[in-house]
Amino acid sequence: MTTKQKIILYLEYKNISKREFYLQTGFSNGFLDSGKYIGTDKLTTILNTFPDLSMNWLILDKGEMIKSIKNEEFKENTKEQYHSLIQIESLKEYNNLLQDLIKEKDKLISEKERVISILMKEINK
Repeated sequence: MTTKQKIILYLEYKNISKREFYLQTGFSNGFLDSGKYIGTDKLTTILNTFPDLSMNWLILDKGEMIKSIKNEEFKENTKEQYHSLIQIESLKEYNNLLQDLIKEKDKLISEKERVISILMKEINK
């Protein structure tokens, strides 16, 4: 499932029309229906506009579509505080995603360094 298909699934789950999505994000009509990929700038806009949408689910297919904040936290906090909690969870999730990407990058660098070392030995023979 593409990222855009996941966004459409999220919109259907939240009962948000594509028209409303376009109005809230400022994207042009048809954005969700054209192409498969979303740039990071558009992704940032979407995640900021819909803070309960899980970045891990959207990008990595991990976890649930909707971020969960404990009901007790919601009852004890105002709406503004609830949105702040969602934003904090988003930042934590984003940080975890970045850490995973850094680990993958480090693995690729190590593998490239290993290949370079082997090639340098071959050249020096």
